[in-house]
Amino acid sequence: RALVEEEDGGNTSPVEGVAVKVVFDEEGHRARETLNPAPQLADGAISLKIVSWNVNGLRSLATTNKATLLNVIKEQKPDILCLQETKIQDNTIGDYDNFLDGYESYWNCSTDKKGYSGTAVFLKKSTILINPSSKRSGSGPICVGPPKKQAKLSAFFKKGLPEPVVSEEELSQEAVVVPAGHVSVVEQVSYDFEDEGKRFNGEGRTITVEFSNFILVACYVPNSGEDLKRLNYRVEEWEPHMRQYLKKLNARKPVVYTGDLNCGHLDLDIHNPTAKHIPKQSGLTVLERSAFTQMLQETQYRDAFRYFYPDAKGQFTYWSVRAGNRPYNKGIRLDYFICSPDMFSVAEGGEEAKETEGTRTRVLAHDSYILHKETVGCSDHCPVVLVVKMEE
Repeated sequence: RALVEEEDGGNTSPVEGVAVKVVFDEEGHRARETLNPAPQLADGAISLKIVSWNVNGLRSLATTNKATLLNVIKEQKPDILCLQETKIQDNTIGDYDNFLDGYESYWNCSTDKKGYSGTAVFLKKSTILINPSSKRSGSGPICVGPPKKQAKLSAFFKKGLPEPVVSEEELSQEAVVVPAGHVSVVEQVSYDFEDEGKRFNGEGRTITVEFSNFILVACYVPNSGEDLKRLNYRVEEWEPHMRQYLKKLNARKPVVYTGDLNCGHLDLDIHNPTAKHIPKQSGLTVLERSAFTQMLQETQYRDAFRYFYPDAKGQFTYWSVRAGNRPYNKGIRLDYFICSPDMFSVAEGGEEAKETEGTRTRVLAHDSYILHKETVGCSDHCPVVLVVKMEE
């Protein structure tokens, strides 16, 4: 289609960014700029792929769009799958026994409110060693192989998925070295984060997985809500403590902070950044966007997608279903991979990559992209992807 550019004002966000030129196609839809992906990794390169997706209700996805998730797994082959807004209760986790064959599952459910929030992390057994001696802490329910007697939906997710290849012997308590064919080992899993005695639990919003060579924080950041009722809670309580938490983790290992972070950071991340209602919309207020900037500045973490594609236009991850915005690409980028600075190599302009304690392995971000078309009709969000490479 023919494309035209139209000025949409300067960068009016309270953060550094690029002046927005919104691109329209001939039918008036906001065009999605085609990206030039990172070069393929060399043969034999060691890598991990992480997919994150706000599914807006896992039971609904499992019963009405099961083929979509299977296709994402088949095509992307994620080593780690992070889900947000699962809306699963702890007493129904058993329904998801063996939810994805070949994956170990970790769940954190909301105990404060039913059918609300919730996060899950799936780890591929063929590439990640699940060490039974790892510490599992926090208030969230621990789900490593839930009771089989309640399994009801697992049959939907068996066809075409890899079989587990990790033997019981490999999962012994002495298994602390990454064996051949695996990329990492799980050392510890936590279901809430704590800073200065302040504990954030009850809504099932975080799962932290410490691997042998990096740390993953899978998160569903609180929405400020209608009429911005939770805005103060988010920017005055949640955000400051999360910043401190991320800084503490990065003192130990490289960190990947991912999920629905519920903020359109730059003007480029919002389809209509100069609209009058934007400063009053949840996730787009000056306070929330400024807090996001403060997080990046204080932690020195980087938005992986914007690192690789700083000027990309029309790259959104959320569209209002109520307004029917997805066909017109009137969206917001709310889903991210925020990575510690040592995950970007010196050659790419980053700081010296951090060597994981006790090893010579460097964990580096290689590419990040968005799966726009693969999940239309499943959720108001689409998945985002991070490719991580390991170098000696």
